[in-house]
Amino acid sequence: MTAGKLLSKVSAEVSEMLPDDVVEHSNILSAFIGSGRRDVIVTNAGSFSSPARFLVLCLRNMTSRNATYFTPQELMYYVVPYDEGRESDIIIFASPDGLNTLNLLIDQVKWTGHRICVVIAADNVPQVIRHKISTESVIYIKNTARSISWLLQTHVLAGLAVANFISRSGVRGKRLWEEFTNIKTIISDLLEHYIDDLISIKEFMAVPHLITASPTMWGVAEYLAYSNVFKVQRFLAMPHEIKNFIRFINKVLLITTDVEEYSMKELKGLTITAATEFKELKVRTDPLTAPVYGLILARTLELIAEQ
Repeated sequence: MTAGKLLSKVSAEVSEMLPDDVVEHSNILSAFIGSGRRDVIVTNAGSFSSPARFLVLCLRNMTSRNATYFTPQELMYYVVPYDEGRESDIIIFASPDGLNTLNLLIDQVKWTGHRICVVIAADNVPQVIRHKISTESVIYIKNTARSISWLLQTHVLAGLAVANFISRSGVRGKRLWEEFTNIKTIISDLLEHYIDDLISIKEFMAVPHLITASPTMWGVAEYLAYSNVFKVQRFLAMPHEIKNFIRFINKVLLITTDVEEYSMKELKGLTITAATEFKELKVRTDPLTAPVYGLILARTLELIAEQ
């Protein structure tokens, strides 16, 4: 695939994955963020926890809302049954493969007297589950065959909602809004800047390896770890877990931003102490917009690998 065809393919896919109603959807989430006074719990149903984790980071970084992430199992069995009188508002991100967990979450949360404030789900949710969701703040994301669509839309949605909540005020808030609403226009420059890195990463991924990432880039790590395009063995691990796995596989793909580089310093020290080989995908932008660019690059990496 030539560079021109690659650019055309990526641009077309991103345009399809980011319909205009993403901005409209973000208004629903933004309105909730601005209306509540209680603490917020964010959880996920399905394979991908990154949109929920990313929203928590955005809320804690840019707003005064006290938000916490729990896995669905933690929430269902160790939180909502025991927090009577101090219930939090709940946001659920349900990916296309998370219907069973979403069904259980809704039942458990309702049985314990909690209020589900916002549900962000793929549009493959069956009517039997839709009828259980009492809130009007339900956002249905267009479902496609590729998980990249779900991840990209939900990350953009979370970023837009928080940027809109702070009224796009200040230099950072305004810039984040402009970046999230103009993603399609930067694809050419993005690919031109990172294409050599992606080719090198494709070669690195030809042998078994571990994949890890900084907190904001966890969605990119999840996507590459679960991708069906790459046939080699690879394993997803949190940064603090890597040192326990490198005795089995001593090659690590690290996905991060230049702003978060210092937090990875101890991990990268394993290059010397444990003869570990690292390959980096480092996105050089604000950590709150970086995962969106990283997901576009991850899809581009798949297209390169398919050639």
